[in-house]
Amino acid sequence: LFIDKLVYHLPLYRQHLRLRASGINVARSSLTAWFHRGAELLEPIAYANLSSILQSDVLLMDETSIKAGVLKPKTMKRGYYWPVLGDKDEIAFPFGASRATKIAREVLGEYCGTLVTDGYRVYEKVAREDERIQHAQCWAHARRAFVEAELKEPERVKKPLRLIGELYEIEKVISNLPKDQKLAIRAERSASLVEDFFACLDEELSRAIEESDLNKWDE
Repeated sequence: LFIDKLVYHLPLYRQHLRLRASGINVARSSLTAWFHRGAELLEPIAYANLSSILQSDVLLMDETSIKAGVLKPKTMKRGYYWPVLGDKDEIAFPFGASRATKIAREVLGEYCGTLVTDGYRVYEKVAREDERIQHAQCWAHARRAFVEAELKEPERVKKPLRLIGELYEIEKVISNLPKDQKLAIRAERSASLVEDFFACLDEELSRAIEESDLNKWDE
């Protein structure tokens, strides 16, 4: 019942038709009741899973839309899963009716640690309001902005893109290693690349300010 509906996306009414075609006569209302009862039994496990995830030092979080509920005839409401992945490879999929800041706050609860996201402004707002959360953005989304800038400033983005590429290469090499070995190699090789990356950004920022009209204000 659960696997067919949630894994293979087979609605209960279709499961009812399939059962009836196989000679099994069960009321559709019974299938619905069993599903709701099963969900209630699983709810404590879901909360325990999320609670364990929120004990992580580093947490990955995102949000993705899903159609859930009827808005009007032939039109579904849009809801959102807010998947959170902890540093013990546990994952949960809390549901929210929107992408609003309050949903992110509710999911994170009393979380303390580093929150890695795609840069969606809601996470930045939550981190600003709660000093226990350190917001970190993923390299893939950071790289995207440099790739877009490459069309206009190919020379200025060459070094940042190279450094990100070197980080990617390290991750490929260590992908199958135990976590403690990954951390050791990152500390030995990746940390210096990250320092170079941000130093490069500081240089570019200073250069941009020097080239801008802002300097005229001091004249």
